[in-house]
Amino acid sequence: ADTGPGLTLAEQRRVFEKFYRGGPQLTRTSGGTGLGLYISRELVQRMGGRLDVRSEPGAGATFVVELPRA
Repeated sequence: ADTGPGLTLAEQRRVFEKFYRGGPQLTRTSGGTGLGLYISRELVQRMGGRLDVRSEPGAGATFVVELPRA
């Protein structure tokens, strides 16, 4: 979880896409390829789990990982 600018509903739908990077207000100070969340979701799904985001603009974002019990 963070206290950053948060994500709009449209951004939440796209944030796990390969090569997706947020708008300039989100990425101007940091680089990146837009692969981190894509790879994370792929790994979690391959383990039978889920990776989701919960966010509101101006209220930060929370990423939740759910994995099945071993």
